[in-house]
Amino acid sequence: GEVGRIVVTDYYNRAFPMIRYDTGDTGIYCTEIDKFGRKHGYFTEIYGRRGSLLYNTKGEPLSIHVFMNVLLKLEGVVHQSKCIQWEKKRYELLVNADRDNLDEEMLVGLYRRYLGEDAQIDVTYVDEIPVQASGKRMVCENRCPDYVK
Repeated sequence: GEVGRIVVTDYYNRAFPMIRYDTGDTGIYCTEIDKFGRKHGYFTEIYGRRGSLLYNTKGEPLSIHVFMNVLLKLEGVVHQSKCIQWEKKRYELLVNADRDNLDEEMLVGLYRRYLGEDAQIDVTYVDEIPVQASGKRMVCENRCPDYVK
């Protein structure tokens, strides 16, 4: 399968049947046929919102969990972080951190491990990562015109 939008059709809700409800999330859906000839579908990956789905320099989608793992390794030093993809190989890290104890080279190296060795990563220090209207802080955001349409 390939990355696509997750759209739900609900015929069983008599009060409010939903035909083609777009969840806003993305994922990879696959099907297989069992020994009785019945077709079964399942998700192999769920990535989250299209606007928060980043791609590495090879064009492969990255799960948000990748970025959470990086932040866990820097707990206590990095207070908040957000990775923005501007172009296919250009990223910006917004970082709210204890700059006296942060090894910027290590930080960039941790992100580069997932984004790609040829990733251009710029670091911008901020006092705070803004909260979205939903009340959540985005850990990643895709602004690359090739991926966000």
